[in-house]
Amino acid sequence: MHAAETASEPAGTPPRPEFRLFEGMDAALVSGLLASMSMHEVAAGEVIVREGEANRWLYLVEAGEIGIWRGHEHAGERLRLATLKAGDSFGEMSVLNGDPVSATLAADNAVVLRRVAWDELPDTHGVRELVARNLARVVVDRLSNANDAVLARHLERMQSMQVQLSISVFLTKTLVGLALYIFLLPLVAVVKPYLPSDSLISFFFILTYLLISMMIVRESALEPREYGVTIAGWRHAVWRGALLTLPAMALVFALKAGLVLWKPDEYALFEPGRGLGNDGAFAPGTWLAIVLVYLVLSFAQEFIRCAIQGSLSVFYRVTGVSDAWKSILVANVVFAALHTHLSNFFALIVFVPGLFWGWLYQRERSFISLAVSHALLGVWGLFVLGFPY
Repeated sequence: MHAAETASEPAGTPPRPEFRLFEGMDAALVSGLLASMSMHEVAAGEVIVREGEANRWLYLVEAGEIGIWRGHEHAGERLRLATLKAGDSFGEMSVLNGDPVSATLAADNAVVLRRVAWDELPDTHGVRELVARNLARVVVDRLSNANDAVLARHLERMQSMQVQLSISVFLTKTLVGLALYIFLLPLVAVVKPYLPSDSLISFFFILTYLLISMMIVRESALEPREYGVTIAGWRHAVWRGALLTLPAMALVFALKAGLVLWKPDEYALFEPGRGLGNDGAFAPGTWLAIVLVYLVLSFAQEFIRCAIQGSLSVFYRVTGVSDAWKSILVANVVFAALHTHLSNFFALIVFVPGLFWGWLYQRERSFISLAVSHALLGVWGLFVLGFPY
């Protein structure tokens, strides 16, 4: 330790702290002991004792804060075990058993220390016995705190490994899914003219990505509830999903009303049959069947969103990036791209409400809230108002 040693206390020195090492001693005796110890001033960042070095001194912290560190800084394995403040002491283990220093101590800020060797302590008035007893208490407390710090570090590493595993699963499944989609696009163009509806193609892809998303959630090291996939508090989730969707439903209504005012001969305010096909004829049985299928697909699509956006949110959060809008935008780009088999324009249409549902997921973290919102807004816009797309 390259510290400045002073023979006497500087002027204006604040009152001395109460040292645990001297608990049970007479105040006058404590003052005498402190006066006999050498005083040292340590600059911020300076190492006082280093792990593995020999030490014969018992140190008392009179002012400032000191960090206790284990491991090697250059290897990236340095772990802060505790912080010493005024009134604390260190060097006890070396003094008690003569072992090398078990940790590195460095000043967090300007520090004032006093130090004394064990054989310099007076062997009168029971001083050594009291100090030894207090030393034992300090050592026990410090070992307990050190164990807590090590346990916390292990838990942090385990959580980091869980996140890495989850991201690995997500990236692998997502890339496989995107590759499958790209390979199937030419086939879609071939079979599309022979199918009665484009909805059959959409149904196939939604089902495929639903299965991939289920594998992401199942194989991830994270709990399903961390993706928002849980039925806990489902009543509240249903209510919140419906309530937060009302403004969006009002906006769709206003847009349809504006469309009617613009082209009154072409559109009506309520056209439930428009979502059934090109002729716009309304058949209640067919309408109900298609709405039921749409509801099922709404739940499937929002499960997919939970898997994609939930994984991205975790990834951005652990890398220190703001996970809110970035995860919303990236997830929606992926989601919209998976609708290009219908048309680029339809993919753009999907992207716009997807921003709303991405925001809703970020706010509520609930698959149920998302699914309810998607079902309400979709049925209202497509199968009640008959908004053209």
